[in-house]
Amino acid sequence: MFVGIDVSKDQLERAWRTPSGLKRARLAYQEAERQALVARLQTAQRIVVEATGGYERLLVATLAEAGLPVVASPGP
Repeated sequence: MFVGIDVSKDQLERAWRTPSGLKRARLAYQEAERQALVARLQTAQRIVVEATGGYERLLVATLAEAGLPVVASPGP
């Protein structure tokens, strides 16, 4: 599973492809949601987080500390 995450100040928007098509989910950017996301992404092959003015740093650190295959894109 390959996952893309768009980060903003208040929310995370996650997108991933399944055999039935593209799936999306929106989460609040809070500690409990970040930890739940770590649990959901245990089978991810790659997680790409959009670099968004520094808001992505905490999420990237959380995912990396969990040993997940995360990278931050340079953004537009």
